[in-house]
Amino acid sequence: MGLFDKLKGFNETNTEAAKRLYDKATSEYKAKNYYSAVRLYEMAWDKDPDVGTFFNLSCCYYFEWGTSKDEKRCYELTRHAAIKDHPVAMNNLSFFLNTGYGCQEDRVEGRKWLERAANKNDVRACHTLAHNLHTEAKDDPKLLDRCHKLITRCATENFKDSVAKVSEWFGPIKEDEWNGMTTVDMYNRGCDWMNGTNGFTKNLPLAIRCFEAAAERNHAGAYCNKGWCLEQEGKYALANEAYLKGANLGNAAAMANLAQNLHNGTGWPKDDTAARHYLIMAQEAGSERATTMLAQFFAEPNEEPLPAYDEEYDEDAYSDQPSAYDMDEEDDELDFDDWTNEEKVEFMTTNMNLCVRMDFWIDEYDVPQLAQELIDAEEYELARKLLRSCLSVCESSENEDHIDEVRFLLAWVYYLDYDGNEEDNAPYYRLRLAYELIMLLGENPKLFGIQNQNLADFYDVCYHFGDDYDLHNMPCYHISTWYGHQAYKFYSKAADDGYGYSMQMQAKYLMKEPSVVPSNYQKAEQLLTEAAKNIQVLALYLLGDLYYHNKYGRRNVEKAKECYINFINEEYCYDRYPYEYGQACHNAASILIDYDGSKEALRQARSILSEARSHKWCFGAVDRLYGRMLCEGLGGERDVAEGRRLIAEACDDKEGEVHFWTKL
Repeated sequence: MGLFDKLKGFNETNTEAAKRLYDKATSEYKAKNYYSAVRLYEMAWDKDPDVGTFFNLSCCYYFEWGTSKDEKRCYELTRHAAIKDHPVAMNNLSFFLNTGYGCQEDRVEGRKWLERAANKNDVRACHTLAHNLHTEAKDDPKLLDRCHKLITRCATENFKDSVAKVSEWFGPIKEDEWNGMTTVDMYNRGCDWMNGTNGFTKNLPLAIRCFEAAAERNHAGAYCNKGWCLEQEGKYALANEAYLKGANLGNAAAMANLAQNLHNGTGWPKDDTAARHYLIMAQEAGSERATTMLAQFFAEPNEEPLPAYDEEYDEDAYSDQPSAYDMDEEDDELDFDDWTNEEKVEFMTTNMNLCVRMDFWIDEYDVPQLAQELIDAEEYELARKLLRSCLSVCESSENEDHIDEVRFLLAWVYYLDYDGNEEDNAPYYRLRLAYELIMLLGENPKLFGIQNQNLADFYDVCYHFGDDYDLHNMPCYHISTWYGHQAYKFYSKAADDGYGYSMQMQAKYLMKEPSVVPSNYQKAEQLLTEAAKNIQVLALYLLGDLYYHNKYGRRNVEKAKECYINFINEEYCYDRYPYEYGQACHNAASILIDYDGSKEALRQARSILSEARSHKWCFGAVDRLYGRMLCEGLGGERDVAEGRRLIAEACDDKEGEVHFWTKL
């Protein structure tokens, strides 16, 4: 040790000395010089335990690396590391508490630390907790939902037996796996998964498996509900097969559902003869709904069709209601699918009370479905008319099952059509109307599928542009991070449902929004990889960033270059993501210049930058880097004058940064 080091040592505080000793101990530990590492770690601990997690030292005492086994000291160090937020230490502490290793056994406390480790995405903790939940689910079935998510996460990392357990636990359910559950129990469990009732989280795949198990014992209702679940997944032909089996077992609802699909040509070819047959069967089984459907679908020539079918239909109850939408005489045989959107909206608004009472059961009364079709076609005025009428009825109804969905759809129309109020010329008028409706939804509205993704988009806009929209003047205003939390939550829900766009947006928050959600680059990488498989363009750019920037801890310039170039080459990439396009061009070119440097790489870099500069909006750093290539003659002819001009202009650009290239 030199004189400078000695003098430095005299002036050190305990914390500084502890930091120096801790860093040196870590270096020795990595070099597997465990005896020296233990000695230095203990010296650091004596000076200031808060200087680090000391997780490595706990491993030394457990595995007897460089020291003798000391269970009590190992437990003490593990608990310290766990409190310091070390996920693996949390999992180890859980094991110690459960077994009494170096401490008094405390399984309740052990479970708390296991939960914390799993919430930190420690794969070992997730694996252990999944096994615990699977056992506990025998008494509390709703635990299966979380068990499924945890074991699936472990399987994505191919951890231990996770892949096999996913298949074993959640594959097709066999009768002997139910440990004596009755057929009715199986059916009821499926209903809970299907509806999200009795503490269960809505999960159609698990509902289908339960119904299949009950159906194997010839439960007619299970076949019917399995068919409904399959319809929600868009598997109409399979749904009809399930309805057919339920109908043959005497289930009237299955008969009516099958008849409706046969009449509409959904899943199977249109067959009115078979549709009439099953409706007559359902009618004979006592279904009032089938009676109404027969009158509607197969009215006698001189008969007016009933305005709707409803199990509690009472002619007197509708005597004061407006008459159903009237078609011209020559249109008597016109299918609903052949009507114009204006005719459909007019029909539904005239019969809106029935639509709501019918729970939007069939196409002719399915307000949300028509609203979504109008939104997709950008027919916002019609969509507003339809949804305003529906919301008015929903708000006056005692049944609130659909009010969240209708409020959201109307808000989404306002959001997409936010040009302003033409009468008052008020900017963001409609967006503010959307905001008020969204705030009425609460924090956990009843939404489905892509609606969660769209709601997340709305919150994401509020998070990034709340000041532009003057949200602070709106009722129920929240600080900006609240909107970010909501966006992340609903992106996560949609991502769990398999929406690739939401996967990439969830990953973006995990990478770039630490004030909203704790950074988790490993999970972000998993999400982006899956999103890229789902043809999500932005995922390629974000993966490029993940591998390009050191701060993410996954530096790999070859992978970054591949991702950036794949992103750049995507069709319409520049129009959809102009900022990301410019940044990707700059970063890809930088890699080709500074990490490859071959003639071919330099030519490719110059071509990428030249293409980027050809667009109307050009990222300032692109001009700067292209100017450098001109000044040095990289990848083509040298042009110092033009290069200096581009660099000077780029440094004045708001997107550019002044650096030494201006001195060329």
